[in-house]
Amino acid sequence: MAIHFKTETPKKLLAAYKKAIDDGHISTWSYDSDGDFTHTADQWNKKAWLRPKVQEGRSWCFTF
Repeated sequence: MAIHFKTETPKKLLAAYKKAIDDGHISTWSYDSDGDFTHTADQWNKKAWLRPKVQEGRSWCFTF
């Protein structure tokens, strides 16, 4: 399964998403030292992980 974000600047979008988490603007998601994301709600926290895969010029894709 995958979640796709279509953008011309996938690295910039991924960096902005991580910054929003770091700055506390997004409180329902976290990411680990490997860059994998998890939802922080009790029923999902650390039970499902999404790994971003950047495809330059095409899209940013979460796969799990």
